[in-house]
Amino acid sequence: MQTFKNDSALKIGVLIVSVAYFSFTFYQSTIALLHHAQPSSNVEFWVWVTDTAGLLGMGFRYAAGFIAVLSSLFFVLGRGLSRIETLIALRLIIVLEAAYWLVSLLPSGIWGLVGQFDTYSALFTVVVTIPCLFESIAIPVTFAILFVKLNEKNLAGSAIKWGVVAGTVYIYVFWLNNLCNWLGAIMVKGIDYVFLLPEHLANIVSFLATSVGLLLLALFATSFSIKVMRSGNLPNVDLRTVGGIIASFGLYFVFIYLLWIFVGSVGGWSTWYAWFLGHNADLWLMTLPLLGIPVLLQLNSRSKRLSILVFIAQGVGAVFYTFFSLAYILALPTNSILHGQDAFRIALSISGGLYLVLTAAIVIGVCLAKRKSPV
Repeated sequence: MQTFKNDSALKIGVLIVSVAYFSFTFYQSTIALLHHAQPSSNVEFWVWVTDTAGLLGMGFRYAAGFIAVLSSLFFVLGRGLSRIETLIALRLIIVLEAAYWLVSLLPSGIWGLVGQFDTYSALFTVVVTIPCLFESIAIPVTFAILFVKLNEKNLAGSAIKWGVVAGTVYIYVFWLNNLCNWLGAIMVKGIDYVFLLPEHLANIVSFLATSVGLLLLALFATSFSIKVMRSGNLPNVDLRTVGGIIASFGLYFVFIYLLWIFVGSVGGWSTWYAWFLGHNADLWLMTLPLLGIPVLLQLNSRSKRLSILVFIAQGVGAVFYTFFSLAYILALPTNSILHGQDAFRIALSISGGLYLVLTAAIVIGVCLAKRKSPV
């Protein structure tokens, strides 16, 4: 089995991602409690159903985040967890995350199926029904299989294989969800909202990064998953490729978010910006490169300079995510977000820009080195 040579960087990455997962879920859960737990008496029935389901689903993810942080602290502080304890923690996180997607989003998908078809419902179908039905079924099903496979007997075999498959499905879920929200924005604003050049260049870059870039990553992950499913045990799994996929997936969210920080809502506010910046419960994924890079570099950690660069990237990433979190949390109990204010925008621009450049440079550099000197 391949072993990690940059253990400290891996521990830091695990901790940062776990804290981000928990903290952003804490924010989303708090907003749900403050603004959706007690809907007015005249609210539409399906709004009440989906808000209640969303609140309950956030509770499942909140519990998963707490377990993730607690487990990562044991990992980082050196006490460690036994294999059995680690498997129990992972299985709990998996089943709670699956429950989040099922409970929170399936009612929204069903809501779109029971309405009458008109212009508004066509938009609702694209933006809500299609992505919600897919993600509320695909993730729970694959995670349920992973939950069953994740045991000591299958750890070096089918558990790892289904872990790779579940991760690939995760990428497809966000590709479809984000693409549908972009299509919804085009339906409302018109085709020029994206393709009017050069005025709306940022929008077409964001649209192509979503529709093409994220799809290419999903297809690459699919190809890798097929190879893993056909292979033998864990020693045959290329962890460097796994790290590259994880880092690249997280970089997509960093890039899209920073694009807005730098240029704002090009062409005016739309359902795309409302979704990605306001209703998106998964922006914690921006920290994924901090975990993906140590995995990516676990076969290339002989260089002290490279190791130092990784720690610098993790430090800058932690600073960026701290400013990002404060922009959300400091606005409580309102549901406003402070990243539009100059102080936060400048801090996010500087730290986020450095974070994006450093992590992207490491990923690209290692991928190019892999072509020249394959392992």
